[in-house]
Amino acid sequence: MGSGLFDEAGITLIEDRFQTDGTAIWILAETEETIGVVYGDVEALTDQTWNALMLIVAPEAQSKGVGRLLMDAFERTIGERAARILLVETSSDENFEVARTFYRKLGFREESRIEAYYADGHDKITFWKRL
Repeated sequence: MGSGLFDEAGITLIEDRFQTDGTAIWILAETEETIGVVYGDVEALTDQTWNALMLIVAPEAQSKGVGRLLMDAFERTIGERAARILLVETSSDENFEVARTFYRKLGFREESRIEAYYADGHDKITFWKRL
């Protein structure tokens, strides 16, 4: 599944990095093929603070409610595990403006920004939501 934002090497890196046998949750949206995925895990050393570390929706499925369905399912699933807070992180890069707008529509608020985190001119933005 391509996202339009990550190339195949990037997707492979994500898959390899996020393999875990612990508390992590993967939720897929599928038709004939996978059209979206959300992945997250509880933050170590916290009292049920979760981080949605990846949300990818295939370009042909974007703006059709798939991302919202995935995030709703993720929130319900972690809510069943007594999650208190959900974080999402994204880039300040203009290519991620749609993502930032999307998270705001889901009720997240911008909580922090780390300048030049990904690269010069590409800050890390963390959004926060109480569940």
